[in-house]
Amino acid sequence: MADVKILDDHEIRRRSRIILVLAVLLAVFLILSIIFITLYAVEKNKSGIEETPTAQLSVKTCNSGSCVVNAADILNKLDESTNPCDDFYQYSCGGFLKKTWVPDGQNYVNAITTGTGLVQHSLREILQNEQLMSNYSEGSAVHKAFTFYKSCMNERSIRNAGVKPMLDVIEHYGSWNITKKHWSGDSWKLEKILARAIVDLETPAFLSLDVTPSYFNWSETVIGVRVGNSGYDERRLSKEQSRARLSEKHFEYEVQNVQ
Repeated sequence: MADVKILDDHEIRRRSRIILVLAVLLAVFLILSIIFITLYAVEKNKSGIEETPTAQLSVKTCNSGSCVVNAADILNKLDESTNPCDDFYQYSCGGFLKKTWVPDGQNYVNAITTGTGLVQHSLREILQNEQLMSNYSEGSAVHKAFTFYKSCMNERSIRNAGVKPMLDVIEHYGSWNITKKHWSGDSWKLEKILARAIVDLETPAFLSLDVTPSYFNWSETVIGVRVGNSGYDERRLSKEQSRARLSEKHFEYEVQNVQ
């Protein structure tokens, strides 16, 4: 019969400690292995990017005439003598403020109005080109645009017509007691006339209506109701109101001094 060795409590605790230490070492080894594998993958990815041919990473530069002109225009608007960290507005707009002047008849000038002026100048040169106009048939939309421009620039015809075109428009859209002696307001409906003016003439007198996609759901459309065009420049109006308030204050000051 084989001898059976029975371990005492001390021996059992000692072996349990050894097993626990081995388990902890195995867990640490697994964690370190995962960390090393992750770091290796990251470094390999970085090295792969660095080893990519420069032809694939090179940025293509636009050297066309329009790109060169636009780049020069941007540089012309900058004030490179100013540190952008100190005054970014002066750095980005200082050149434009220094080199731009406000023409007579305009209250302000910005990049949009400047661009609009260049577009209008280019359109004028196109529409005044008789040879270009002859390339289009009389029924085409482009030929009609040339004809419309000529009619607007025909000052002799405009002077000969006088105010009759305006009177015809007023008569067509409901007439007016100032332009017609026997005018009657019984059939004159403000809502209908304003709606017809918006539809036919695209002239929003008091209210402006437009249909645009919804900001919250692009599959839906919304009807926008805004303030119409009064025919008066809001900036000029605000300036004249400010000037009027200053005149009133100055008048009050003079009256107080006299008293």
